[in-house]
Amino acid sequence: MTQRISKTALFLFGDVLFIAIAFFLAFFLRFDGMIPAVHLRQTLPAVILLGWAVIIPVFLWARLYSFSWRHVGTRDVHWLWYAVSGSFLVITIVVVSWQGMRAFAELPRSTLLVGYVLTFFFTGALRMAKRIAQH
Repeated sequence: MTQRISKTALFLFGDVLFIAIAFFLAFFLRFDGMIPAVHLRQTLPAVILLGWAVIIPVFLWARLYSFSWRHVGTRDVHWLWYAVSGSFLVITIVVVSWQGMRAFAELPRSTLLVGYVLTFFFTGALRMAKRIAQH
């Protein structure tokens, strides 16, 4: 039981970290490394918090924290893709709906697409890490 909790905590921490990194890199790439101060102070933190608030519960619902390291395979990657895609659909709807909020008023839409791709890549790599290392 303790091992299962620690594995879940490890993946939860990894997902939280990689979601933040994915959004930061999305802004970094969008602005060629020079993220404007307004985005660093308002938009980026709001998008990261929204990402955590949407993606982590979806991952829990999709049972992406209950699997065996040995049996990670294409089925798990499909579930991850569904969960990330559904999460980013919700995030996009929220951002567009809350366009009047200061934090989302000037959000570059390309950061959502890049954040989606990077989130899928990073969280997928986290889940496949042990299997990749074994081969």
